[in-house]
Amino acid sequence: MAIPGIARAALIDCPPIATTEGAKVVVGEVRPIAHAAAGARLSPFEERRLVNAIHQQIGQLNAERPAEMNAVICRERWPEGPEAFTLSLSRNLLDQDVLIELWGVTEADLALIHYVVLPVRLRGGQDLPGVYPSAYSLDPQGGVSAVFRNARELKAFSSLALGFRALERARAAALSDTSDKLARSVRLNDARSYFCVAERLLQEAEAASGEFGPDARQWQALIALATDSAAEAARLARADPDYVGALKLLPEELLDSCQPGVS
Repeated sequence: MAIPGIARAALIDCPPIATTEGAKVVVGEVRPIAHAAAGARLSPFEERRLVNAIHQQIGQLNAERPAEMNAVICRERWPEGPEAFTLSLSRNLLDQDVLIELWGVTEADLALIHYVVLPVRLRGGQDLPGVYPSAYSLDPQGGVSAVFRNARELKAFSSLALGFRALERARAAALSDTSDKLARSVRLNDARSYFCVAERLLQEAEAASGEFGPDARQWQALIALATDSAAEAARLARADPDYVGALKLLPEELLDSCQPGVS
């Protein structure tokens, strides 16, 4: 199954993106493929269930505290495909603290969801396109919201994106003379934690992936990105004279590892 190119496909403006504070996962429409041209959408009740399911998935990615990430429903927002997310649009969304955008179609007992991981999308490259499809079994009784209760990819991609958010905020703070040293240390710890969780979740998602989804090279590139970024966060922490945290206690030979007890 592939997303059809139809006249109503559109990446329309979504005001809640600008009015919702904090990091965001933008949820476009997940339409029944038979009604895609008519623009069928979820009821308000189904939307609430969907938001709750997504929040449950990503709420505890950080071992220290709940992840700061909100789901934003964008009605009638249904991109034609990955090409809609140009570098300029991706930068604009990331500037508005959008980390993930998703949309898709359903057919019978199958849901095909596309994820755009904005920090990865901006890196580009054949093995890191930043846009990934994933297929899920669809329980008619549970509806679309049930898809995201077991969506490994959503958790993995969110953890990776949150890692980049924390890392960039730590870098920005390091350039400010008025930076809160403790807050900067926390952000570096968060970045390391998110990246290491992402490494594990990406490995699990790859092992469970099927016909639809990243290919083997893309999975390995994503896992390597998480691992390398975790090491970068640790090395930035150790090089920062104002850093106060456990990463300075790690032996040098363990900085590049996300083994249990090291992150």
